[in-house]
Amino acid sequence: MFCFLVCLISVLCLLCLILKSLVIVNDEEEAVIERIGQFDRVIGKGVHFILPFFENLRGIEDRLGHSRFFNNRKISLSSQKILFPKDNRFFYSKNNEQLKIEFEVVYRITDPYKAVYEVTYLVDALNQLVCGVIQKRLLDTNQSETSVVLKDIFKTLADVCNEYSVNWGVKIENIKLLNLIK
Repeated sequence: MFCFLVCLISVLCLLCLILKSLVIVNDEEEAVIERIGQFDRVIGKGVHFILPFFENLRGIEDRLGHSRFFNNRKISLSSQKILFPKDNRFFYSKNNEQLKIEFEVVYRITDPYKAVYEVTYLVDALNQLVCGVIQKRLLDTNQSETSVVLKDIFKTLADVCNEYSVNWGVKIENIKLLNLIK
C-alpha cells in the first residue's frame, strides 16, 4: 500500500512538471521567456517546452503590480481597444476652457520584447502619451471653436503618437473621439 502511494505521488509530481513546462501559443500571440530572471527568447505559434523553475513567461505589467496577461501570460498581437483617459483628467484649451474628453485608442503590439522591457507600464504610458499630445495641441491652436479643433487634432493624432510608441513595440492604429463635455 505504501509503495502504491509513493508511486501515485511520483506520477502526479511528474505530471505537474510536464504541465508546467508545456506552453501552447496560439495564432496572433507570442510569449516572452525569461531564464533565471533575464530575457532569453520570444516564442511564436506552436507547442513549446520550457525548463520548469528556471524559465517562466513574462507579460505586460500594470502599475498595481499585477501582470496584464492576455490568454495566460501570452501577449496578443491582434488589435486591442482601450478607453482613455484612465484618470479623471481635464484638458484645457488656449482660452482656458475646461474640457472633459473621452476617446478610444486601438493599438497593436508589434514587438513583444519592447512592449515588456522598453516601457514599465504600457497602458499607462499610452494614456500619458496620447493625453499629453492632445493637451499640447489644444494649447497650440488659435481657433476658438474647440470641437472643430479637436476633429483636426484627432485626424493626425495616431501618426504623431506612433513616432514615440514605436520605441515601445506598439503601433497605434486609430484614435477615435467618443465624448466631449465642455
